[in-house]
Amino acid sequence: LADDMGLGKTVEAICLLAGRCGDRPHLVVCPTSLLGNWARELARFAPEVPVLPHHGTDRGLGSASLPGGGVVITSYSHLRQDAALLQAVDWDVVILDEAQQIKNPQALATRAAAGLNALVRVAMTGTPVENRLEDLWSLMDVTNPGLLGNRARFRRRFAVPIEEHRSEPAARTLSRVIQPHLLRRTKREVAPDLPPKLESTVICTLTREQADLYRRCLRDAFDSGLGTGITRRGRVLALITRLKQACNHPEQVAATGGPLGGRSGKLDRTAEMLAEVVMEGERALVFTQYRVMGNLLCRHLADALGLRSGPFLHGGLSPPARDALVQAFQGDEAACPVLVVSLRAAGFGLNLTRATHVSTTTAGGTRRSRTRPATAPTASARSARSTSTRWSRAAPWRSASGESTRPSAASPRRWSASPRPSSPCCPIASCGPGWS
Repeated sequence: LADDMGLGKTVEAICLLAGRCGDRPHLVVCPTSLLGNWARELARFAPEVPVLPHHGTDRGLGSASLPGGGVVITSYSHLRQDAALLQAVDWDVVILDEAQQIKNPQALATRAAAGLNALVRVAMTGTPVENRLEDLWSLMDVTNPGLLGNRARFRRRFAVPIEEHRSEPAARTLSRVIQPHLLRRTKREVAPDLPPKLESTVICTLTREQADLYRRCLRDAFDSGLGTGITRRGRVLALITRLKQACNHPEQVAATGGPLGGRSGKLDRTAEMLAEVVMEGERALVFTQYRVMGNLLCRHLADALGLRSGPFLHGGLSPPARDALVQAFQGDEAACPVLVVSLRAAGFGLNLTRATHVSTTTAGGTRRSRTRPATAPTASARSARSTSTRWSRAAPWRSASGESTRPSAASPRRWSASPRPSSPCCPIASCGPGWS
């Protein structure tokens, strides 16, 4: 199930589960941040379906009797840890949400998912091909074992000709093979009248402290030498990470406990833009790649915006704590209008429809945009003199008379994805127009 992000894959999957009331239970596997969302959506759209959580300390699958047609919700981490327990159950439908989690065929989660005994397996992802064509093979090998042959044959017949030689005949052949097993709708097909989101890159000049730190990191790396082979790769990646951190804030590289304001062009400019958002009575998401930077953002934004505290949704929070942050941001008018979010913990699949603005402060992030929620984490360091932060906001809605209007609470703001340049050799493209 490869609908564009934000088009309701969760609801479609719930309809499938609710319509199969047999003797076998169902299993939903999703990222930890989406456990609460799945429970709420099931209670909302299929209240008659019994739900059994299997995560954290609430892991009663071994002792509980599974009702026929009931849904067990677990995370990918518990799929790995409790693989033997979950594989011993005869499931009716297995739903793998955000299935890019199993794009690596050698990963423990992928092997555990492939070993599940189910009549129906559904992989849900808006990005069936993230980096390599073998991502698609891994997903298909779990949902339809043997459809694309073994990995070596797939690489020889499709991956190498398409990725390296841009073979259109190979792409067309692969598209014909997977098309009966791939359901995909795009935003252009479903909601062609959605206005585009407004996106801009704000260039932020490095402070003197940042520039000195940036040069010192480079000098230290080259003075000590980068080495050769795999050692060189590791040291280059470590250097890139350190330079990204220097572009974020000097405190992220070497914590001193000193004041944060005036030391990072990116942090100061982000605070200025978010202050305008708060003054307009709107809400914003701030994405970051690093947990340390998230803590710095929360600390500085609380001081700069006069807030009691800055909420930060990251991987160290328990599922109930994450749900509390999401619910407060979505429905509590007195809650902080700015939510700092970790890319790893909540960079996908989370419904945060109250946000009208998205700021991404991580250099070198993976670009991604969606309708619900709006996420577009990307930014890059330009040089030792400047860095950047990505800023997005909803475009004004136009009435029939051409006047700018804002959507009501009953008609939530929506975002449209910026399509990637289409490739004539993309096997997914021919399964539905507008692949991005």
